Amino acid sequence: MEPRFAFLLVAMFLVHLFILLFQWIEARARPMALRIGLISREAEVVHDYADLYHQHGLNTPSSLLASPRSIPRAEARRIERRIVVEMFVVVLSAAIPSSVLLAIATFLRGY
Repeated sequence: MEPRFAFLLVAMFLVHLFILLFQWIEARARPMALRIGLISREAEVVHDYADLYHQHGLNTPSSLLASPRSIPRAEARRIERRIVVEMFVVVLSAAIPSSVLLAIATFLRGY
């Protein structure tokens, strides 16, 4: 197999993996991290603004006036395991198409 062709296959695999990883992070990991509380800064900022508006006499929903709280540890661990399993599945599914192409190229190189 030519070095250029091998390089193109590897580059295609890496780009494919990067795109899938990015999409997974946008669709699954960020909402899960918000739910776990890893990205809780946003909730704190919203709560602070709600308190400020309430002090100035503006009507503010009571759900925003309640201070942000964390979720139980058991649920956080369950969600963490789910994220790890989903990450493994995404990497595995991203590797399958490229590895099939590499296997075909290796098979054809033999002829």
